[in-house]
Formats: sequence, C-alpha cells, structure tokens
Amino acid sequence: MNNNNTDKEVPLGKVLSIFLTDDGLKDVTLITSDGELVRANHYVLSARSVVFRRLLRGNYFSEATNLEVDVGFPGSIMRDIVEYSHTDTCASLSWNNSNNNTNKQSPLEEWHAEKEHVETLVGLSGAAMYYNLPSLAKKIETNLTQHLRRTPSLSLAVLAACRKGGPSIPVELVECAMASVRRNKSALFDEKAVACVNDSLVKEILKDKDLKIDEYDLFMFLTQWMERSPKDRESVAKDLSINIRLEKINPEDLHSSVSSSGLFAPDEIHEAYRKQALEAQQSNHAFQIPSFQQTKSIAWRKLHSVSLWVSSNSS
Repeated sequence: MNNNNTDKEVPLGKVLSIFLTDDGLKDVTLITSDGELVRANHYVLSARSVVFRRLLRGNYFSEATNLEVDVGFPGSIMRDIVEYSHTDTCASLSWNNSNNNTNKQSPLEEWHAEKEHVETLVGLSGAAMYYNLPSLAKKIETNLTQHLRRTPSLSLAVLAACRKGGPSIPVELVECAMASVRRNKSALFDEKAVACVNDSLVKEILKDKDLKIDEYDLFMFLTQWMERSPKDRESVAKDLSINIRLEKINPEDLHSSVSSSGLFAPDEIHEAYRKQALEAQQSNHAFQIPSFQQTKSIAWRKLHSVSLWVSSNSS
C-alpha cells in the first residue's frame, strides 16, 4: 500500500477545505479592489452563494475554463469570504492579537491593533451581506460584541466604521455599536476613541435621546473632539454646539469652562442663565442670594450662581 498522504481517502467533512488548499482545484481568480488576486473554486463559491452563482455561472462565463472576475472588495476581505465559503470560518473570526505579535506591544499599540481588526470585521460584515452569507454576518456580530465587552473604548471606532460602510452594513451591527456607546459613556472621553469620529457622528451622538449623560459631559466630549484638530474643527464644533442645552449645565461650569471654550457667544450664555433663573422662580424659590453657609444643596448653589451673575450684569 502506498503511504503517501496524497493517496489517502479524504473524509467527506474535509472535501471543501481541500478545494481551498489544493491549487490544482482552483479555477477562478477574484481580482480585488486593491489589486490582489484571490484564487478559489467557482463551483464551491457558486454552491455557497447565490450571488457568486449569478456572477460566475452566467452565460458570459459559461465557456470559460479559468475565470477572472473583478470584485469590489479588498483582498483581506475576499480572502475571508473565500475561506468562509469553503470552511465555515475565516481568519478574522479567529483573530487573536496576542498570537499575531511576537514582540511585546504597548497598551496603545494593542488598542490600535484591535481597532484595525474590528474595522476589518465591519467591512467583512458588509461583504457577507452582499454575497448573501447571513451566517457569516451573524458570527461577525457575535465576535464584535465580545470585542466591545472586553474593550469598551472601541465602541466609537466600530460605530464610525459602520457609518463609513453606509447602507451595506447590517443595521444590527450599527445598533450593537450604538448600544455599546450608551452603556460605556467613558468611551466619549477616551482621547484615542474620540479621534475616530467625524463631525456627522459627533452630531449623531449629541442628538441621541437614548444616551443618558449630563449635558456638561456632552460639552466636554465636543471640546475634546475639537481639540484634536482645532484649526480644522473649531468652526464645525461651533455649528454642532447648538445641540447642547446650556441651561442644563451648572452655572459654575457655564461661568468657567463653557464660557472660555469659545464655542458659545456671550448672548447664548446669557440666555442660559435667564432660563435657569426662570426655572428657579417657577420652582417657588425666592430669587435672592443665599449664602453657602445656609445650605449646601445643589438647588440653592445653582440659584446662588445665577443670582451672582444677574447682579453683576445689572450693575
């Protein structure tokens, strides 16, 4: 008997993986958007995906023996799509940063490596939906959820990647990312996470009614985003600042950090104080200047700051 491994019978469960590893069985070349050539077996792809079936087995290719097909996704994505079509898993689903790097990384380097990976997963999810592979899209959602639980500060990076991917990204993935932002508000104050978002996403976060956070914290999020590139973002940040309800911010903070931020005109600060004074009056508080020795309650401290401001501006 010949002991050569190539002569052994291949178990049925491994047949498809043989099509992936045996170059002699590959009869189609996928030309990716970044110029990479990904080889595969067109019968396997066609059996796995109705989209591939229409693409590879249409009349145009019926007479071809070695197909070459342009695809609109990068090589890293198409390698995963081909691998998943043959094996029900792929490299991105089994990614582990500790195994991928022999040199010790700093925490910042580890974060950016994981950020790059979750962005790849988001892109892969869009390709999974395009090629009608919902089981892959579901596995990606589960995988991303695990990443976000382990590293909550990646929430903004994932949400930014989802928005960049547009309508091709499953809505479940967008909801998963936004839910993570709402659960982990600390991501809004993580400098490296804030750097991931653009102005449209900042606006979306500022207007999100389900994000339970103090108005002052939203102001801090906006200023931190602006300070990442003040020359380019200051005018945009001023436009976005209309989404912040100044009257909900403590007068002491209005007088200090908010006023000095340059995002709000003096008239806007004045109007916020006016609304706070009216609210205090409607709450049956006598509009007078109490001393902090009389009471330390938040309500009286708020009224105290408003009263001081009104007195100084009326003199």
